[in-house]
Amino acid sequence: MAKSALAVRRERAAAAAAAAAAGIASNENLIEEKMTNNVDDLHQKEIKSKTVSAEAVKEPSHDAVTTPKSKQKRKRDRDTEVYSTGNSYADSNHERDNTTTKDLSERKSKSGNSELVVASSPSVGAVAGDSDNTSTKEFQYTNNCERSHSWSISEQSQSTYRPPPLYSPRFEEPSHNAIQLDDNSMICGMTNDAINLRGQFLVQVLHGTVSVALMTLTPNSPPFLVYAPDVYPAAELLAESTEKSSNETQLKGFHAVIRFTPFSNGLEHIGRACPLAGTNPLPSFLDFIQDASQDALRVPTEWKSSLFASKDSQDCVAMIRGPKNSGKSVFSRLLLNTLLEHNRFIAYLDLDVGQPEFGPAGVIALYVFDARESQMYGPSWAVQHLPLRAHFFGDVSPREDPHRYQSQIAELVEYYTRELRTFYDDSSVLQLMSSSVPAEDSQKQRTMPLVVNTHGWTKGLGSDLVDQAAQMLNPSHVFELNTPSLPAFGDTSCGRHAAATRRRRLNAVEIRTLNMMSYLHMTQIPRPGNPYATWDFTSLVAQRPWVVDVANGLPGGLEILPYGGDVDRSLALHALNGAIVALTAKPKDSEVCSEDVAMHTPSSERNSIWHMALDHGKTPDVCAIGLALIRSIDRDHKTMNLLTPIHPSILSQFLDSTCAHLALVKGAVDPPVWCALDQKACADVLQPRDINQLTTLAGVPRDQVPYLSWPTELLSSNVIGAAPRKVRRNLMRRSQR
Repeated sequence: MAKSALAVRRERAAAAAAAAAAGIASNENLIEEKMTNNVDDLHQKEIKSKTVSAEAVKEPSHDAVTTPKSKQKRKRDRDTEVYSTGNSYADSNHERDNTTTKDLSERKSKSGNSELVVASSPSVGAVAGDSDNTSTKEFQYTNNCERSHSWSISEQSQSTYRPPPLYSPRFEEPSHNAIQLDDNSMICGMTNDAINLRGQFLVQVLHGTVSVALMTLTPNSPPFLVYAPDVYPAAELLAESTEKSSNETQLKGFHAVIRFTPFSNGLEHIGRACPLAGTNPLPSFLDFIQDASQDALRVPTEWKSSLFASKDSQDCVAMIRGPKNSGKSVFSRLLLNTLLEHNRFIAYLDLDVGQPEFGPAGVIALYVFDARESQMYGPSWAVQHLPLRAHFFGDVSPREDPHRYQSQIAELVEYYTRELRTFYDDSSVLQLMSSSVPAEDSQKQRTMPLVVNTHGWTKGLGSDLVDQAAQMLNPSHVFELNTPSLPAFGDTSCGRHAAATRRRRLNAVEIRTLNMMSYLHMTQIPRPGNPYATWDFTSLVAQRPWVVDVANGLPGGLEILPYGGDVDRSLALHALNGAIVALTAKPKDSEVCSEDVAMHTPSSERNSIWHMALDHGKTPDVCAIGLALIRSIDRDHKTMNLLTPIHPSILSQFLDSTCAHLALVKGAVDPPVWCALDQKACADVLQPRDINQLTTLAGVPRDQVPYLSWPTELLSSNVIGAAPRKVRRNLMRRSQR
């Protein structure tokens, strides 16, 4: 009887399944036999390695057990997966790590707290089968950490493959190249590889050379400050291999030895006063990032070639131009770091009044950086400095008063050309910087390089202003950034996490707010001779202000810049109350014509202290020392309460050196709303709530809170200034369409 087609297909399928099952069983037997042989070989190599180590060292070996290449590859795959996910180690790794931990504890207990033992591992440079060549050398290594430490580092042959990530995200497991000290600091050894770090800490190189944002750090370099919050690119540390020295042979396997020290200066609490960067933007200790190829700052090859070509040029005046988000800020920061390697002093002229790099908005400033002082890595709200010379423009864009903007730039360029461009010895520069750091005299004339950062307004009037600045400076190098290749330091997208979640992006308004809040909460602003800042993020409404007597303390008077329109004399004090003002130095020989004052002032008010101060403030543009917040005005006692990070000693020193009077100037830079809130109110803002159910705001009844609300009945009565201002900048003439 003939079989049907369906039956034939079923028989063929059954035969194929039986053959496949037989093949699988055969392969399993073969794999099991090979694994057994590998285990036997591994056992023999382990016995041989332990025997050789015992004969060479005469004490228990601290080296990790060497594995065959196939098993080591599987180990690296598992470790890489653990580093990416942040989970605990596999059970198979715990047994090996426990052995290393036991040996490490025994060595530390014998040597005491002053001896640091680094347990080596094949991932540093050992290749499978090379454990016979492993030897141990003892030597004394003295660093800058107040005491001498004894190291025991295993010298191993170089590897032919790229090792897995050096650091684990957590410190529960023993690490072969990282030691955590009693003071919560850490000493780490690095090979020719890069790691990404987050947090707030100091970097001190004990051996070798390390590069951070093109800033080369050596054992002779001062401590490097790192501020790497979650809304900013991580700090990438790259250990660079250099020519072998006497210690290089003793530290074979580590190209650099670094000490990380956490520090707290108050900036980690910025989330309490202004949570735009997160509630905990800066951890107290560093955080290692393993899988972050897009998280750290990546410098294009074209940028590196341009930066390295300009660092050796004499009389360098470099101007960076480009549109918004093209990378001007990061490029200027990298150029500054590159030039500091070959020059002690570098001048930095910031022409961007909207997003400056080292200060609050509305200021055109000239800075001088000293290579012998600590440098910093971080966003603009973490690395603010006291300028050498500055002018208060009073707005975030030069659109309102381009002539004043141009005149202020001309004065700063003239000052740089006269005082800084050429000098004979360091003492002359340090005297201008009011620094007490000793200087070395030199009879050779030198030049100070200048880095110029411009704004991102590259069309129409904005382009003309940059061209005029270029004519004043006559730069030797002009870097034109045409395409957005990298985000700016302060306005950055920090890539993605290993879990493919995009980091939060800060816009220009948020960056300006953080800059202003960080500036106002400073208790010590970095300046020459003291590069470290401190913050106090207690609410501004709870801080003790400086009381200024208007009659005796403000001989320079008060001025309100006419941005958006003139302010009536009767409303001047209302406009100044709660405003951001500049502390300026008015020359003593500048006087206001008494006839003009009498013409515009009523006879009944000519003898008023307040009106005399307003009249004396109408003077030409003067230098700015810093910014302040007028917290309140006492009309009866003729005093003003100011909050400012500028200490009175710095203020008086500047006024005495320039023979000037103190004056206050108000512009169009408004204080952030966070300035008017206390700690409890800031916490309430982060919580979901119904504002209509609140009875108080910042401890004040809602109907009595000033400047934070507007009567709704006036919005429909055509009151001038009651409605929100709407500006349209996309209107064009017919010929432009």
